[in-house]
Amino acid sequence: MGFSSVYRHGFARVAACTQRTALADPAANAENVLRQARACHEDGVAVAVFPELTLSGYSIEDLLLQDPLLDAVEAALATVVEGSRDLLPVLVV
Repeated sequence: MGFSSVYRHGFARVAACTQRTALADPAANAENVLRQARACHEDGVAVAVFPELTLSGYSIEDLLLQDPLLDAVEAALATVVEGSRDLLPVLVV
């Protein structure tokens, strides 16, 4: 870790990530999260924070209460966990 590294001086790089969310398409949103997580890894980010409901989307009203969507979100989250296992940043999804 060189002198110019923020981590050497007790700081951490945090990223507030935004993305275009596909409504009710957790698999596509998980791929977008992983794409941004890889970019954050390349930039040396320690913590990457994503908006709430980034895997499911907001404007879907009662769909948020349906088991198929909830199951798809759980599967997408598992994809994000597995796909980010070797990346530096902690992801807050």
